[in-house]
Amino acid sequence: MIRHLFKLIWTQRRFNVWIVLELFVVSTLMWYIVDYLSVLAITASTPTGFNIENTYKLNLALKQANENGYVTYEEGSPEPYQNMKRIEERLRRHPDIEGGSVGEWHYPYCRSNSNNSYWRDTLRVNTEILTVTPDYFRVFRVSSADGGGPETLAQAMGSDYIITPAVEERLFPGSSAIGGFIFDRDDSLNMRVAGVTTLMKRMEFSRPACFLFMPLDESDRVLRGENDLWSSTDICFRVKETAATVDFAERFAREMRPQLQVGNFYLSEITPLSDFREEQLEWVYSPLRFRIGFSIFFLTNIFLGIIGTFWLRINKRRSEIGLRMAVGSSRRMVLWQMIGEGLVLLVIAFIPSLLVCLNLVQVDLLPEEYMDVTPLRILLNTVITFTLLAVVVCLGTWYPARRSAKIEPAEALHYE
Repeated sequence: MIRHLFKLIWTQRRFNVWIVLELFVVSTLMWYIVDYLSVLAITASTPTGFNIENTYKLNLALKQANENGYVTYEEGSPEPYQNMKRIEERLRRHPDIEGGSVGEWHYPYCRSNSNNSYWRDTLRVNTEILTVTPDYFRVFRVSSADGGGPETLAQAMGSDYIITPAVEERLFPGSSAIGGFIFDRDDSLNMRVAGVTTLMKRMEFSRPACFLFMPLDESDRVLRGENDLWSSTDICFRVKETAATVDFAERFAREMRPQLQVGNFYLSEITPLSDFREEQLEWVYSPLRFRIGFSIFFLTNIFLGIIGTFWLRINKRRSEIGLRMAVGSSRRMVLWQMIGEGLVLLVIAFIPSLLVCLNLVQVDLLPEEYMDVTPLRILLNTVITFTLLAVVVCLGTWYPARRSAKIEPAEALHYE
């Protein structure tokens, strides 16, 4: 059967060579587009490692010296720090609050960040530092890599450090990081790793992040000035499900505003973490919408072009189809023969196309913004691309071949 199909293709080689060239170009372009779309889909479907449902950020404001009620403190006074601690405690004691987290640039979808490089022997990794209290893991429901819940990480932290799997893979390849030590660039800080989280990302469309969770240093905070303390402190909290209503932020702010006015600090607003998520993702979605829209438009034109080409090819062979039926071929045999020819042409074109795609990999033309180029990624792209093209070829062949197979043999012989 295969030999017969090759003979038929060779007999009509003048027309088929153009089809093969078209399929070659289309396969190459489609492989690249499928890679982009599949990587996006896989990246977006990977869990972020945290949960922001029913979580909010407490935004404080600071009175200026020319405002009524402004309190002047002596330089080095611990009173601003104590005022901030009073606000944190009053927030945690509220009956609707499940837990509160205090830190520096630590909440999900935060635009600001702090980075540093850390070492283990000769191995180095650049990490994003999140300065947090143990309650961070409870508020954002971050679990440990060994299957433990947020409480496991919260209890393990103490004065030690927590890292993400991306850091563990780079500094402790093939072994567990728990109980190990890492150092900063000048070996001035010796840090013990007390736990490893599950895989975490900065947002949906990002690679697994290299996070290092550092304990919040209260002894350092007490020495800070009022303005420095206000600008560096982020307070987030989780609301109990029974109290999580649409108007919670407005109701909570109205109720707690007098209680959270301590010293020169006062409540500005309550912001859902979902607002920060939407804001961050909008920066990603803006260019993605154009790229995805263009890719889908291009794929649609590819599909229509292939279907049109094979439709024309089958219609030109209506008399041949009728003649085959006149000499004993069944409609099913004719139909499968036409589809088989189309698939063989696709295979002939796809093999050199795949070689071109592999060369794209060799010269680093595949984007690695979201995912490394691995054999599995290449295999997945190849399978998806070939499957889609095979389906389109079958559709472009099946319907016109089915119509042509209904021609009466006598009519076909008359035209022949």
